[in-house]
Amino acid sequence: MSNGDTLDKLVVFLAKRDGIDKLVKTFQYVSKLAHWGAESSLPELAQRAKSWETASGLSRKAFRSGRFLAGFNALRRGPVPVPGELGALAVLANAGEMVYFFFDHFTWLSRAGVLEPWLARRASFVSAFGEAVGYVFFIAMDFIMIRRGLRQERELLREGAKDAAEKEVRRIRVDRVMRLMATAANAADLIIAVAETDPNPFCNHAVTLGISGLVSAWAGWCSSNRQGGVFFKTCIKARMRLLSGVGRADLGIRKRTCNSISTTMIHQQVCQSFASVYCCLPVASNPWSPFRSWQERRFP
Repeated sequence: MSNGDTLDKLVVFLAKRDGIDKLVKTFQYVSKLAHWGAESSLPELAQRAKSWETASGLSRKAFRSGRFLAGFNALRRGPVPVPGELGALAVLANAGEMVYFFFDHFTWLSRAGVLEPWLARRASFVSAFGEAVGYVFFIAMDFIMIRRGLRQERELLREGAKDAAEKEVRRIRVDRVMRLMATAANAADLIIAVAETDPNPFCNHAVTLGISGLVSAWAGWCSSNRQGGVFFKTCIKARMRLLSGVGRADLGIRKRTCNSISTTMIHQQVCQSFASVYCCLPVASNPWSPFRSWQERRFP
């Protein structure tokens, strides 16, 4: 099995569609924001944006066909020798993700008209619940690894500056940046899942869903960004699970490392992404009240 059996090869093949999924996800949530912004003033344009959002959502579900096999394959391989509590968290996280992707098939087929329409809501709830459970445990794993990295970095700095120690410190800091990005993406996806399982005015607002979707898509988009020495071969969340030795280790990417990363470039891109989305939103219906005064001064 070390060389990869049929299921291993199928998982690798299905993972190649992640880039298209992130692109279509960007379309989906940009159109959601466009529909919300034009609903009152330009109803015809808003309807077209809504159609684009619906089509993008169905397309993404089609792209994710068979993705539950990744979680199943990770569970099939049995427990990975991971220190501490990460082993149990990895099993729970992969199980939640497998439930999410599996029931997502029924949601897609129901909304496409293949299955009964009433099945869509039930399958969507179960899928979102599994998604939320998986993201909670993935976030917990990232925080545990960040904490361990901070302790290891402090110990290395106390020992004194050596070439090997400096190289290890740089690796720890790069790993921390990537884990923080993965945590942001997981938290954004968690908000979207909560909006489905436990609807509330904040999580279900178009602005919250739109920005959360774009944050998640942006984290995956950075996986193929070469600027500033950044070139991640897989999406950020998959990379985080591989670095901890759990999840999709069968993809054969665990040995690849990032030698350099420009945190300044990442910070600028994040700020520009949030500004470009947020500053275009009308002030009157903006639920994010702490930013209203700034927006009124910026756009009188």
